[in-house]
Amino acid sequence: MAKKQRYYQRKDGLFETIKTINGKRVAFRGRTCREVDQKLLAYQEERERGRLFPAVADEWERDHEKTISEATRVVYRGVVKRLKEYFDGPVSSYRPLDVQRYINALERRGLAGNSVQTHLGVIRMIFSHAVMAGDIDVSPAAEVRKSRGLPRKTRTALTVEQEEIIKSCWDTVPFGLFPYFLLYTGMRRGGSSGSLLFRR
Repeated sequence: MAKKQRYYQRKDGLFETIKTINGKRVAFRGRTCREVDQKLLAYQEERERGRLFPAVADEWERDHEKTISEATRVVYRGVVKRLKEYFDGPVSSYRPLDVQRYINALERRGLAGNSVQTHLGVIRMIFSHAVMAGDIDVSPAAEVRKSRGLPRKTRTALTVEQEEIIKSCWDTVPFGLFPYFLLYTGMRRGGSSGSLLFRR
């Protein structure tokens, strides 16, 4: 006689149990009953300590990326990656001082004011998402500010001489008319993917 399994076995072979947690049905599946047990235990441990910041950041990024442009998405992707490396503990463990120290570290590295503000803006949005998701009651980033008088990064247009160099050598480089395309549209390569973005 076959041994009775603790959990229901689905048609696809996976074992499953469904728990109602805070009024929400949560399914736990695994290839074995032991794997289901491990997932249940891991879920319980996460609930006790609170979700990690990287998990909250990933969730925010998935929800938020539908509402922003590709150019903004490329910028945010790099910022979120750095934030997850720095804030790698439970989202509920961070205080305003922790966020301020991160911003101060960016400033000491000499980042331009708009870059620091972008980091701060993303931090605030992620912690606000954590508030709305019930992970924390108050955002530790709400009152954090960047310093005044940070350096500004400015972009300058090509000089007439630089434009003439591009025009004169288009047939000597392996890119064909691509330099003309960049010159007259204002597009630039953006992010690690090499995608083209409008930058003014």
